[in-house]
Amino acid sequence: MGYSVKKAKSSHWVAMLIGLTLAVVFGLIGAVADGWLALLLFAPIIPVALVLADFRIGAVLLMVLLPLQNSPLLPNFTGFNIINFIVLGTMVSMYLSYFGGKVKFFRISKVYWWAYLLPIFVGAAIGVMHLGNVPNIDDFILYQTPFKYLIGMIIKPLFTLLVAWMVGVAVTRSKRPELFLVPLVLTAVMPAILVIVFVFRNGLSLAMLASEHQRGLLSSLGMHANGFGQFFGLGFILLLFLFPVVTQLRHRIWLTISLALVTLALLMTFSRGGYVVALVGMLSFLFIQRRLRYAVVLACFAVAAAFLAPDAVVGRVTTGLNASATSKMKAGKVDELTAGRVWIWGQVVPEIARSPVWGRGVGSIAWSEPVQRGLLFYIHPHNMFLRLLMDLGLLGFMVMAYFTRYLFRQLRAVGKIPGQSPYVVALAQGMVIVLLGILVSGMSGGHYIAGPETVIFWMGLGVLLPFLPRPAKRGSAAVTQPEVDSRVSTGSRTAG
Repeated sequence: MGYSVKKAKSSHWVAMLIGLTLAVVFGLIGAVADGWLALLLFAPIIPVALVLADFRIGAVLLMVLLPLQNSPLLPNFTGFNIINFIVLGTMVSMYLSYFGGKVKFFRISKVYWWAYLLPIFVGAAIGVMHLGNVPNIDDFILYQTPFKYLIGMIIKPLFTLLVAWMVGVAVTRSKRPELFLVPLVLTAVMPAILVIVFVFRNGLSLAMLASEHQRGLLSSLGMHANGFGQFFGLGFILLLFLFPVVTQLRHRIWLTISLALVTLALLMTFSRGGYVVALVGMLSFLFIQRRLRYAVVLACFAVAAAFLAPDAVVGRVTTGLNASATSKMKAGKVDELTAGRVWIWGQVVPEIARSPVWGRGVGSIAWSEPVQRGLLFYIHPHNMFLRLLMDLGLLGFMVMAYFTRYLFRQLRAVGKIPGQSPYVVALAQGMVIVLLGILVSGMSGGHYIAGPETVIFWMGLGVLLPFLPRPAKRGSAAVTQPEVDSRVSTGSRTAG
């Protein structure tokens, strides 16, 4: 006990020393710089100070803010990124708690390292060697230097995984882990509110949002309309699966409002891929729940949507389905049904043969032959599986397939544990379908590297990390899931 108290006191002294150092630094800045600059540089200290007091505050803030990291709501320019400040503060606070004996880190399976991160890092190393062949245009600004490439394409997206791990550590320090479902719901709701407010504030009509020539209208919010569509489709699935376990009336009302906001935002994206993801979620929910009342409610909802849906929504969904549209091509061989994706696939498929085993590096479409010839100016082949084969080759594709299968098995194992919390079971079931939704949306786009579109999945995985089967230490039996659950639910310091 004395050892822990001593460590705790030392961690407090370290925190005070950091605070005093920051105060001196920003005091000097305020003395020599303009007032607005000092205020701007001082702004991140407020959330960082809260984070240093309790790293769980940082974990919750990051869950909510990550989907908004590229939005105009957060200041984001060279040398100043609020997300980076909070990540750094959370890491410092978490390690202070660790050295103070307040928390222990759980072990992460090595599968995450060799089956997910290693192929990406190898692909990045290969990609750096091809940057000289990238066209010098604004669309490929992240490929201008190795530093920009590694930060923008690799390091920044993988911050999401780091945050997921910190969320898992925060869950182990909570006496009521189910409370982390609140920021998880907000992760889906906050971008929905952003999109809805943006549309109404700017007076954007549904016809304008649905137009194929205006698909970039939402890009100023940090994601393309299709990216928002995938995000809201995945968020819709997760909220839908949480609904049956919410018993209190006020919580059900709050969750219903959240579902309505996410659904409305999804409709405003006019992303057919996002619609398909939501549909997959609804059908999977009915199959898993197998309750008549849910089937009746969702059937009524579907019928009402079919009759009340605006013409712009119906037109967007049915684009290219009529015979006249599918039988003829537009200029440039762009078909309406797939918005030109089939033509794009035909141009980039030969690139796989140029390096079929290990691929040509992360983001290889930027130095592909069609781009160099001026036929394409896209940074994505509009198919996640095709991009995997182009970037990481057959070897990387198979390793990633194994990782996906591993995640499916882990998530399903959590939901089948006897005596498990109903909240954890519902979240695990929803996460299985969310992962399925990522694969479905991958047919028309999506990314295999973590990013804003899939933040909801990684944050949900972070909440579940303490409940996943732990890898066994050498010479010892595997940690059983009920032991892990009991430690978490009682708020103990140990986490497996």
